[in-house]
Amino acid sequence: MDISEFSELMQGLAALASIVAIIPSVIIFLRRQKEQLENQREQLQLARITNHRYVIERYREFLRICLQYPEISLETGEPKACLDSQARMRRDIAFDILTSIFESAFLTYVIDNSRSDAGQWEGWDRYIEDYCRRPDYVEWVRRYLFQDRRENFFAPGGTQYDPRFEERLYERLRPHLLRMQENGTLEEFARTGQEEAGS
Repeated sequence: MDISEFSELMQGLAALASIVAIIPSVIIFLRRQKEQLENQREQLQLARITNHRYVIERYREFLRICLQYPEISLETGEPKACLDSQARMRRDIAFDILTSIFESAFLTYVIDNSRSDAGQWEGWDRYIEDYCRRPDYVEWVRRYLFQDRRENFFAPGGTQYDPRFEERLYERLRPHLLRMQENGTLEEFARTGQEEAGS
């Protein structure tokens, strides 16, 4: 074997040694990447579970208010336009809590969604729709969330809520708002609120 052949053999062996040395590094890198991905999935799942529990706990809080103050007629019976100032204040606070729950459900089941969350959101969406049919809730949203802007009822980002949630809420509210304005139902609730504020 001459020098040139020996030199080529040594270069080949050096290349082979480099490849052999790289393989464990690649395996270690891929293993770490897999572990990081699994860790991220676990954290995401834990966040979903935590958010789900938060939504459920807030909803229980809302139901406790409904049971404690049946006179404000939130979960049963027809909405009442004539409430005394204390009952109206309780109802408005309950609506604020409920809307915050709606936002949490929206962010949990729509924005950070997975396929398994789709059924959860459908139930919440129907529940939101039910409240958007209530003139007392529509009037509360108009008064407190959108500052009674009759010319521009909805302007995303105008409240403390996530603008994407505001858009969804407005989509649900708009047809009921227009119908209630046409038949005068909303004005009955608005007038009662103004009378209470003035007394």
